[in-house]
Amino acid sequence: MSSHNSNDRFEGIEIKRIRHIQPLGFLSKSARFNVPIDAFYGIIASIAYFMSIREKVDIVHTSGWSWNVFAASLWARINGIPLVRELTSMRDQPMVQSKLKCFIRATLKWADLIVAISPYLQIKCNEFGIGSKVWCRPNPISVRKFFPLPLDEKNKLREAFFNGEISEKDILILHVGRIRPLKNQLFSLKVLNLLPAKYHLAMVGPPYSLDDHYLASIKEYAEKASLKERVHIISENVDNVDEYMNAADILVFPSTSEGLGTVMLEALMCGLPVVANFLPKITDWIIKDGVNGYTTSLDKKEFADKILKTESLIAHRSEIADMASKRFDSNAIDNEYIKRISDLISNAQSKVKKV
Repeated sequence: MSSHNSNDRFEGIEIKRIRHIQPLGFLSKSARFNVPIDAFYGIIASIAYFMSIREKVDIVHTSGWSWNVFAASLWARINGIPLVRELTSMRDQPMVQSKLKCFIRATLKWADLIVAISPYLQIKCNEFGIGSKVWCRPNPISVRKFFPLPLDEKNKLREAFFNGEISEKDILILHVGRIRPLKNQLFSLKVLNLLPAKYHLAMVGPPYSLDDHYLASIKEYAEKASLKERVHIISENVDNVDEYMNAADILVFPSTSEGLGTVMLEALMCGLPVVANFLPKITDWIIKDGVNGYTTSLDKKEFADKILKTESLIAHRSEIADMASKRFDSNAIDNEYIKRISDLISNAQSKVKKV
C-alpha cells in the first residue's frame, strides 16, 4: 500500500490501491483543516476498502507515508497480520520534525520489518531505538531494463529524441524527476550556464500541478541566459527513461532532500556517471568519487567543476554498469525480500497454531 490511488498491474499481478476521497466545498480549500481532513478522508477510504476484503491476508506492506498507510498499519496491528513498513523519503523516518511524528512513530513501532532504502533512514531508526527491525537495502533495479547500449544505439536514440540538435560530439547531461523545487532543476540550468557550449541539458519528468510556476521560471531563465538551444525539456511522464539514459552522458542529481534517489541507481545501471548533491549517508552511499561520479555541494561553480571532471568517466560506461549491477540488480534484492517476508508469514502462522 502506498499513497497512490490508481489500480494497475505489475508483471501480471493485479494491484489494488485505495482511492483517496477528495473533500468537497470550502473544506478542500482551507489550509487550516488540511491535516484533519486528509486524516478523516484517508482513514475512511481505507476502512471502506478493508471491509470489502474477503480473502485471507497474510501480510500488509506499506510504502512511504499517508493516512492510508496509517490506517493499513493499524488494521494489520488489530488483526495480528505481519506488517512491513518501507521508508522511502525523509518524511517517513521517526525523527522527522512534523506534527504527524507520533502517528509515523506508531506505525514503525507496530511494524515487524522496516525496510530503509538508505543508511540515513536506518540511522534515524537506530536513534529512535527500533534499529533491530531495520533492513537497509537500495531500491532494486531490473537489469533487463537498465543496461548500457552500444555507442551506435546511443547515437540513434539521441537523434530520435532531439532531432539532430545534439551532435555525437556534444555532451548530454540528464536530469530526471518531477519538475519541482525539491528536485532543483533550475539549479541545473544555472550550472549549465557555467559549462562550455558543447554541454546540453535534458530534463525529463512532469511538473507537479502546484509547481507549474516553477517550470515557467525554468523556461524564463533559459531564455534570459540564452540557453534555449542547449536545454531540452520533456515535461511529461515517460515509460522509456532507460532510453533517455542511454542517449545521455552524465546524470545530475542536485535534489535538496531525498530518501535515496532511484534515478541515480538506474543511471549507473545504464553506465552513466552521476554528479550528485552531497547528502550524507544517501548520495555518498551510492557515488564513489572518481569511480562512478562525484558528490558535491550545491555551489554552482563547484558543481560545474565536478561535471567537467566527470567527463573523463564517460568512456568507462561498461565498468560503471557492471559495478552497479552487482549492487542494485533486482534479482538478489528481491530474493532476500521474499525470504524475509516468507519468514514473517511463517512465524505468524506458527504463533496461531500454538494458540
